[in-house]
Amino acid sequence: MKPLIRAERLTRYFGSHAVVRDLDLDVPHGKVTALLGLNGAGKTTTIRMLVGLLWPTRGRCWTLGRDSRDLRAEDLSRIGYMVEGHYLYSWMRVGEVQRFAAEGHPRWDSLLTQLAIAAAIALLSVSPARHAFEILSNQPPAG
Repeated sequence: MKPLIRAERLTRYFGSHAVVRDLDLDVPHGKVTALLGLNGAGKTTTIRMLVGLLWPTRGRCWTLGRDSRDLRAEDLSRIGYMVEGHYLYSWMRVGEVQRFAAEGHPRWDSLLTQLAIAAAIALLSVSPARHAFEILSNQPPAG
């Protein structure tokens, strides 16, 4: 039986710094596996490559039997991945960030969140239609 997750010589550099170097990993179906290491050891980078959010500098990885760079929506729907902290996808609009975050939390209080976001939008004078990258990079609104 093929492993559920496989990495072969998985490597990722940021600039000249190798964060993950030549990782070989097989995780069989039905097994629990943990990545342990100090801060900066490459655990999050490895997971991001395994779920297709970051491409390796070299090497390959497969998740659910598919190259991680080619995961489809139905593959991703079978993967549970929650980032540490708050991650903004630059293509999202401000209003979409709340909906995206809520999907990962079944007990999310939508009314409370909507009130908090409305207050933050009013305080910061930010349109919910603006893209996150415009705000993060201090760009003027598109259009």
